Amino acid sequence: MINQTLAKLFRQDSILLRAGFGAAAVASLWGSPIELSAEEPTKAPVIIEKVVEDSVLIATREALEEGYKAPEDSLEPISSVSEHEPELADPPSKSAPPVASVEVTDLATEEAAPQATAAEDAVEDAVEDAVEDAVEDAVEDAVEDAVEDAAEQITVADDDVVVADAGEPTAPRAMATPGDVAAALLQEEVKVAAAPFKQIVAGVSSRADLERLWGEPASQRKTSDGVVMAFDQEGFAKVEVLVEGDRVELIKAQLVKQSQPERLAAKLRVDAIDPVTIADDESGEALGIAYPEKGLMFLLTKSSEGLTPISPQFVTHIVLQAPDAEAFALRAETRPRHAYSKRLKDLTAALAIEPNAAYSLWLRSEVYLSTGQPVKAEADAKLAVEQDEDNVAYRLRWSETLAAVARYDEAVLETRKVIDDEDAPQLVKAQALALMGSLASLGDAQIADKAIGFHTTAISIADKLATSKDATERRAAKLLLVRSHLAVANEVSRRSYDDKADVVAQWIGRASGLAEELITNDQGSLELRLEVAQVALETLANLKPAKDPGPWVTEASDAATAIVASTDDKLLKHQAHWGLGQAYFHALRVAHTRREAERALTYGQESLSHLTEAAATADAQPAAEQLIGRLYFHLGAANAVHKQDHAAAVEWYTQAEGLLLGDAPKSELVVPRQLGEALVSMGVSFWNQDQRPKAIELTEKGAELMQQAVDAKVLDPGAMAVPFGNLSTMHRNLGDTGESAKYAALAAEARDSKTDSESVARRRGNQSQPRAASTAGRDRTASNAAVGGGSAPQTTKKSSTRRGLLR
Repeated sequence: MINQTLAKLFRQDSILLRAGFGAAAVASLWGSPIELSAEEPTKAPVIIEKVVEDSVLIATREALEEGYKAPEDSLEPISSVSEHEPELADPPSKSAPPVASVEVTDLATEEAAPQATAAEDAVEDAVEDAVEDAVEDAVEDAVEDAVEDAAEQITVADDDVVVADAGEPTAPRAMATPGDVAAALLQEEVKVAAAPFKQIVAGVSSRADLERLWGEPASQRKTSDGVVMAFDQEGFAKVEVLVEGDRVELIKAQLVKQSQPERLAAKLRVDAIDPVTIADDESGEALGIAYPEKGLMFLLTKSSEGLTPISPQFVTHIVLQAPDAEAFALRAETRPRHAYSKRLKDLTAALAIEPNAAYSLWLRSEVYLSTGQPVKAEADAKLAVEQDEDNVAYRLRWSETLAAVARYDEAVLETRKVIDDEDAPQLVKAQALALMGSLASLGDAQIADKAIGFHTTAISIADKLATSKDATERRAAKLLLVRSHLAVANEVSRRSYDDKADVVAQWIGRASGLAEELITNDQGSLELRLEVAQVALETLANLKPAKDPGPWVTEASDAATAIVASTDDKLLKHQAHWGLGQAYFHALRVAHTRREAERALTYGQESLSHLTEAAATADAQPAAEQLIGRLYFHLGAANAVHKQDHAAAVEWYTQAEGLLLGDAPKSELVVPRQLGEALVSMGVSFWNQDQRPKAIELTEKGAELMQQAVDAKVLDPGAMAVPFGNLSTMHRNLGDTGESAKYAALAAEARDSKTDSESVARRRGNQSQPRAASTAGRDRTASNAAVGGGSAPQTTKKSSTRRGLLR
């Protein structure tokens, strides 16, 4: 039943109308990209009738002459050469605009505010007399307050991670054991404690304490929140205290004369704490400034009340309360997105105060997800949804985390709920469509065919939001535009399209331009530049023959180096290493395809070093394990092909096998693509090293997975000639003529199916259909998948396309 459910979720029908799109948007959901501007790619990707993806069985020789018959004593792999010539967009210029600096007006200068008067000094002295001693104690000695438990601190040993140099021997090694995220947060401990005011501590002191220390109130009134008691305190125009039940909840003191926020913060000795501005939801005007660790807030004048329209705002009241979870969450939200460690610390403090705060859980799950910790992210996101099941943003985050931990079927179901919610905000709907596009790309041919449509519709919505006055919405929309363009480029690169290389170049170029605009003008992180370079290398690896990866490798390396040099945030540094490790991995794939042996091995060692460096804060999770498994596989293949060193290859393959065949959750959606072909290729080296039972086991498992891909119409049936032919050879050498004959017949049947496929392709070509991409190179390559007898399997060669679940 779940197969039918998944198919329905992806089908093109009236269910999409419930998503709130207009007729034009629905019509274009599965079509070409929606025009965004003059810079939009001029040629949209065109899906041909045949959506079978290129076979990637590893090969050792060029495409052979038509009619070539494999020698009887060899195992015949598939060539990886085709006529497609990629022309990626030029790498971003080295003179690209730098990250914009932020200018902050110094309100403490004499020029930025009216001259201080004797009266103002007197008021500030009065403030200092009233609260300085108590606040100073709270700031310097904040270990005695009852609220200190809210500052939950987690520490672990800061073990050094040893990173191998690229020149070291290429021996396989396991990744560093993933550590707790707290390893990235080793800072001097900061306590969370309410600031006392004349010996009264909001959230701690009782009404009896208040009356004993301050005497009878001048007046009091009842409100829905409790009793508000007014007191006369020297140096203040008015002091009001909110008492709820028998506890002091809030203290509000009105200054005799307004004061500059910075000067007052310095006097109260909270200027070392990162403040957060409380703004009006509609106008965006600053209403106050909060210091979450101390439960302290300054209320500000309205901007219209200044001496001139450009006058700075001043403090009218100081408010003290118990440390508040919302203040920490707000500060985490308003920090730059890439300030991972500080955001995580804020949100951990918020959740220590209010463990089930859905908003804080939602925010923290995003930080975890962005820093390679999807297991923790999923736990937070699920709890947020449980607290507020109607919040589509929370549900979307949960969907993202489900996908990240390879629970794809659940991710599809939850994402569909978001898309179908008529009340979902447009940004959330666009993000859900982009996620659905990524999920669709994992499915069979019919489902994967819809991936680009989801992404282009997400682009169409995000483009309208990219000029929003709401900074959070605007930046999220711009980020979505970058990533959706990259997703389309990647999807195009691994399928059959007219002028595929040109189309990929346009999408990558557009993504690069959007990323640079976000970096320069809207607090975007250099991580985006690294991400563009990484995906550009991935698309380059999916095109055959591949161009020189050097310029994009340099771009990725420069971006990662700049990130690491510019921050002390360990989580951000680790993410830079992880992104660069992925970039080097794809560069390895390209160099291998180009038969650049030493370069391929160097890139592989660089990838291993950077991924190991990043592993300290990463969760053990399927995507990471698959990436490392693929890296080990390609390092083994490089040794087998370029060095004819099957012994070294087997060492790497042994490391790769457990990761590639890990315990990922079963899915009815995901179709295994290149995993089966990798196992078949691994079997060749094991056979060469006389580990024959293992070789047969891997080849049989690979054939099983390849057959699943054929059934899903993402792999040509003719590709099965290779594993069947190899199994025939292996069993013949073991003396099992019956099994050998069975597999020989299956191999012949597979070759016949490829011949039929070639005939169809030629007939389509004779019809001069301009929308159809050439498949001649691919089909000729597959037609050489003949398998003969013999005991010495040939070495393998890595293909330039690896996609799907192994991506």
